Amino acid sequence: RHIAIITDRDGVIAVSGSSKKDYAEKRLSPELEKIIESREMYVTGANSKPIRITANEFNPDQYTSQVIAPIMVHGDPIGAVILLSKDKGAKMSEVEEKLIKTASIFLSRQMEN
Repeated sequence: RHIAIITDRDGVIAVSGSSKKDYAEKRLSPELEKIIESREMYVTGANSKPIRITANEFNPDQYTSQVIAPIMVHGDPIGAVILLSKDKGAKMSEVEEKLIKTASIFLSRQMEN
């Protein structure tokens, strides 16, 4: 069970999966804003730990796996596509990473046109 989220620079604009009310229309955490600004994908793993998605969350350790890909328009970050899991032992594979990257590229191209 994964949760898919799309954000703009300020907050969550779309959620698919469980816990919609926990994310919908919430402000982004400073950690997520920093990742979006970095223009780099973020994947939890051996060298990176989960981050808070929304500003009102207190425990990022509730997430067992996260993939975050910024949405870029004309070189500027305008939001992110996020796939996350709270399921014990869940790990994102290369398939999920490529899926999220592809979704962010698709949205980027749609916004540029």
